[in-house]
Amino acid sequence: MERSPASRWIPPYESLKWALPASLGHLHILSYLLEHHSVTYTHKAMAAAAQSGRVSAVRFLHERGFSIDDVLHNACTSGQLAVAQYAHAVGPRLLDPENTVIRTAHCGHLSLLQFLADSGYEVVSSTTLIYAATRGHLDVVKFLHERDTKGCPPPGRGSAAAYMCCTVSYLLEQIVTETFRPSVAVAQFLLDQHREHVDLVRVIRGCKKGRKTKTRTAECDLILAYVLQLRGSFAPSRTTTCTLQ
Repeated sequence: MERSPASRWIPPYESLKWALPASLGHLHILSYLLEHHSVTYTHKAMAAAAQSGRVSAVRFLHERGFSIDDVLHNACTSGQLAVAQYAHAVGPRLLDPENTVIRTAHCGHLSLLQFLADSGYEVVSSTTLIYAATRGHLDVVKFLHERDTKGCPPPGRGSAAAYMCCTVSYLLEQIVTETFRPSVAVAQFLLDQHREHVDLVRVIRGCKKGRKTKTRTAECDLILAYVLQLRGSFAPSRTTTCTLQ
């Protein structure tokens, strides 16, 4: 029995046929596909256009009535500012702004984070900072640090000093133990900015634990040397208790 078009198996190259011209901004090919194909992959085309920075292709598809709901997310996480600006101007707000912000920070797209902040989205959180720092994006870490002027812990987390001690110490520990290549620059920046809030013993222990490869050992040793150099000039507060693990 003849199957309906909706139930037929579609080869993988069918979606590529839409995504490739969209990613290259070939509007004449997209126009041909829309005119001659009943089964469309405009969602693939729209995603490819957004991720490749093809504003013309995004506009072309949007003006023909196709969904632009995910374009702002795809543009931000791919570092495409012009597409993000267009999507923000004509489309809906982000469906899951926290996820978009975190992924944008994780990829190190500073200009997109700045755009999101200017567009009214909250970009500062400990999670965003952790993702940026563990990937070594110093410019993003500095941006988030400069915007975080409140200095207040979340409700139920104890004193601001205790929360800051936990956040910074945990972040430094993650940098030296969990990242592929620890960022010395990010670690030094955090130590310089929050020297009075750092659990040095925890960071030193993390540096020693992080020596898993030759490259990691070299980076961890540089961070450890910097910590030991600063150790004489400051000490963690004896009254600050970390309740986060």
